[in-house]
Amino acid sequence: MLCNALKCKIALFILAVIASQHTQAQIQINELLAVNSTIVYDPDFGEFSDWVELRNSSATAVNLSGYTLTDDPEEQDKWTLPALSLAPGELLLVWTDGLDKRPSDTAFVAYKNAVATMTALHTGFRLSGDGEYLGLFNPQRNLEDEIMYCTQANDVSYGRSPATPALWLYFSEPTPGEPNSPYGSATMETPGLPVFRFPKAYPTPQTLHLSTQEPGAVIRFSSMAQRPTAILRYLRTVSR
Repeated sequence: MLCNALKCKIALFILAVIASQHTQAQIQINELLAVNSTIVYDPDFGEFSDWVELRNSSATAVNLSGYTLTDDPEEQDKWTLPALSLAPGELLLVWTDGLDKRPSDTAFVAYKNAVATMTALHTGFRLSGDGEYLGLFNPQRNLEDEIMYCTQANDVSYGRSPATPALWLYFSEPTPGEPNSPYGSATMETPGLPVFRFPKAYPTPQTLHLSTQEPGAVIRFSSMAQRPTAILRYLRTVSR
């Protein structure tokens, strides 16, 4: 029996061949983040929800009325987009949080402790970090674009290469609402842990040096005893 990793590679290869047939589609699935912990929070509920980014790759504006997103190829009209117009090259962020809301809808927002008017798109389904299907269909229910992705890593997005749109890459620096980074990897790579110069605590102030053997690695850290976030990040490029 083939292992899951090999099955996933075969599935991705097949989808890559199919995807090459959709690179001329007007609206494309451009990037997705299925495990969002610290990258960006949605403007309505203030949560680090997962998201998918759509892009108008045509030379004319496209109205998204009647377009649908789904995580089930057998249910093509699972979630319908509203009548929004995307200009050529414009990007649209859709939050895949299962809340099923569109701009002008209202919902109770916990952190505000009040009912608020929505400003963003929220699908009625969630993306799975374990991998699944994601499809985009036009108003005639013809397939516009699709992707089958495998198990995703925390805060690592999966999207199209800007130089070769048929090629899907992993991005350690997701770019929601902005063009995809030119720096991506065709394979998922997990970096090693940083090395701490001091293995234990000291009673007097010390200068702590962090290092890594990972080429081009960036170590993120916080001085506030919490995970670095998209709002407050302390970045230090490690010199080798």
